[in-house]
Amino acid sequence: VPSEKKRRPHRKTHGKVSFRELAQMVGQRWKRLSNEQRKHYQDLADVDMKRHKEAMEKYYRKQSESKKHDLSEIEKQEGLEKQGGIEDDDNSRKPTPVINSSFIDHEEIEKPLSPAKSV
Repeated sequence: VPSEKKRRPHRKTHGKVSFRELAQMVGQRWKRLSNEQRKHYQDLADVDMKRHKEAMEKYYRKQSESKKHDLSEIEKQEGLEKQGGIEDDDNSRKPTPVINSSFIDHEEIEKPLSPAKSV
């Protein structure tokens, strides 16, 4: 059994209950509860589960509406730009120009610069 192995020397025990022992204790106490007592805790869990489910539905609905709103704002902005109503100052959406080396005159680059004329 792994728990019976000798502990590594750098691991010190804190004198408290381990997670495994705690889980066993909780399980034993749960089994000792009467059906009436268990029902009380199960009802509390059901109420909390319903609350959680409603909260998550509200959260996802809000996220969905926010995304729809953001998309409609982008579509409106793009529509106005196409109509010429708004100039786009944001260059981040415009593609960057690609410099193709076939357009460069390499002979022109290799020519020495003419000396500057003194005045």
